[in-house]
Amino acid sequence: SRAVPMLVLRSMKEYAGDERKLKEMFQVTLNALRTRQKSDGGFALYSPQYESSSQVAVSLYAAHFLIEAKSKGLAVPEDILGRVKAYLQTESVRISGGNLSSVRRWAFALYLSARLGVVNGASLAQLKRELEKDFKDQWEGDIAALYLAGTYALYRQEEIGEKLIKSFKISESVVTDLEDYLDPLNRNSVLLYMAGKHYPSRVKDLITPENLRILMKPINSGSA
Repeated sequence: SRAVPMLVLRSMKEYAGDERKLKEMFQVTLNALRTRQKSDGGFALYSPQYESSSQVAVSLYAAHFLIEAKSKGLAVPEDILGRVKAYLQTESVRISGGNLSSVRRWAFALYLSARLGVVNGASLAQLKRELEKDFKDQWEGDIAALYLAGTYALYRQEEIGEKLIKSFKISESVVTDLEDYLDPLNRNSVLLYMAGKHYPSRVKDLITPENLRILMKPINSGSA
């Protein structure tokens, strides 16, 4: 988590700092991820030696970090990224499991796969059907819809994604799911990220004094 802000600040010259130190920090993080990557391409939360299987939520978070790092010009070894790419196609991240938490992970994995150039329209359609069938009154306000919006943008179907993201607002009222590290800050950050990266026309409506207060509240209070 401490390495993520480095990726953001690196692209902002006024905050970037010492490039050498930033690359050293990235290398330390990369080394840690390499030691925690399991044979299926996912990642253990701590040590693979003591964890029988990859932790899905942790693996998706780590995969996103690596993909973002590569997109910003940092050297991510192809062997690590190749295993990540394979992991994102495994059953462990593609089966909904009948609960919204599992569906969120599936949606996130589809988005990350799309970032790596993997187009899986059939899986996207299946996920959408399951969301509409099993979570009819929930999913369009859930973070899963934001991941779908990003995926649609990468599939060159921005009109569909725009319909999903346009109803989202920065909010303090977000269901917390500790298993997926989901809280208001995480959900609101994903909203800003998806808007900024794929639907930039939405950003100006999200950056308001009140929204900034909401975003900074957990950080200022030390709860983030």
